[in-house]
Amino acid sequence: MLIRIESPYFVVGVVTEMGVVKRAAPIVKYMIGWKIYKVIDYCKYKLWEHKESNENTETFYEMV
Repeated sequence: MLIRIESPYFVVGVVTEMGVVKRAAPIVKYMIGWKIYKVIDYCKYKLWEHKESNENTETFYEMV
C-alpha cells in the first residue's frame, strides 16, 4: 500500500507491506518500521493530509 502525505512544505509517499512502513522519502525516513495506524495518527497530529492507495507499489519504486 502507498500512503501519500501532504504538508505545507512537502509531498511524500511511504510504502507499506503487511501494515508496516518499509520505504519512505528521506524527509520522513523516521517512519520506517511504523505501523499504518501510527503514521495516520501522526499525520492528524501534524495536520498533514494523507491518502491511502492500493496501487501497485512497483510504480512508486520506479519513480524514486
